[in-house]
Amino acid sequence: MKTLKQFCGGKDQPGRPSRSALYKLWAKGLGPDIVRIGGKIFITDEAEARWIAANEGPWAPVNVGGACGRRPKTEAATP
Repeated sequence: MKTLKQFCGGKDQPGRPSRSALYKLWAKGLGPDIVRIGGKIFITDEAEARWIAANEGPWAPVNVGGACGRRPKTEAATP
């Protein structure tokens, strides 16, 4: 089981979501399941594995709209 700080990592663990990005994902219902103990947030290893498996593919919900739901930039079509 990991604390929120351990799950997010930091600069030493690239590819991990930032704390703010994780809260945005939870707001959309796309973040990993959590356990609250004594007011602290924990993410179990099983919840982390399920979340990674659900978001691995190129058409996973998190990847379709870009990071945190932002649309990827596209170049304007030239006539």
